[in-house]
Amino acid sequence: MFIGCILGTAPSLWKQAGKKGRSGRHIVLLIAAFAFSLTFLLFGEQFLAGNIRQNFGTWTLAGGLIGLGAIVPGLSPSNFLIYMGMYKDMADGIKSLDFMVILPVALGAAVTVLLLSKLMDLIFKKAYAGLAHGILGIVLASTVMIVPRNAAYTVGSALVCLALCLAGAALGYWMCTLERKHKKPAAVKVEVSAEA
Repeated sequence: MFIGCILGTAPSLWKQAGKKGRSGRHIVLLIAAFAFSLTFLLFGEQFLAGNIRQNFGTWTLAGGLIGLGAIVPGLSPSNFLIYMGMYKDMADGIKSLDFMVILPVALGAAVTVLLLSKLMDLIFKKAYAGLAHGILGIVLASTVMIVPRNAAYTVGSALVCLALCLAGAALGYWMCTLERKHKKPAAVKVEVSAEA
């Protein structure tokens, strides 16, 4: 269902990536980012995925990914946290108010936002389309990597997974539609007040 939610947002991410124009080289960049990211994640899976030792440093890194997701539109840190096997433990740590998890995650997120927000803003202003298509390629590759490939599927469980994926896709698409609807009135309101 989680994967479905991400897939449901893909049309919105595609539209967002092309809002300042799209050319053939941007498509090539998207494909290259997807291929490079997928190769890197497949290679790193045997060393990293699910085997990362959880300590102050790695929780700070997790926070850094969350901070990056906050300043880079469309980037999904959840994919990478699931890939590294840290998502559930982080959620459990936050739920149980484990400050050995909460503090480094908050620190990593805060430092990333403070250090990189202006830089990312500058890059987006200079090369929005290229960066947005590159990010879309990374998101798609990281989504492929969190598909459970070693699970023992039966016909029944496969059908349930497919149904949940489709339900998640519908939910993700619907949420993007809601977001677009609620953004438009705000933009009109600002324009009217500016004219006034």
